[in-house]
Amino acid sequence: MLEGRRADLIAIDLAMELDIARHIVLAGDVDDFRARSVAPEWQWLFDRVVSSSAIETVSAGSYDALYRAVTRRLLELATVTAAPEPALALVVWDGPKASTFDHTADFAGLAGVSGMAIRHIPIRPADAVTEYA
Repeated sequence: MLEGRRADLIAIDLAMELDIARHIVLAGDVDDFRARSVAPEWQWLFDRVVSSSAIETVSAGSYDALYRAVTRRLLELATVTAAPEPALALVVWDGPKASTFDHTADFAGLAGVSGMAIRHIPIRPADAVTEYA
């Protein structure tokens, strides 16, 4: 089963293969992000996509503030890049986490508030893809 947390790397790798421009926004510098957030078995793919993509790093206070700043920047870039068409937010997850702040839920919420259409792609293969207007 595909782990949802690595859907980002797989999507960027596919964009590379299709020769689609890539702009990656990271929470902190590349080396720190790699050490903190990329599992050893995925580091080869992280290195590959980072080496051939535009990289932007964000720094901001607390952990949650940092990831919210990254989310806001990603949504800004998506809106500008998609214009004049509306941007589409792809959300790969199985629903909100109950025990911690859910950055994916935050992303989906902010995307919706900004007027983006949201496509939910479940991690569990048995679930259907759903769309939200």
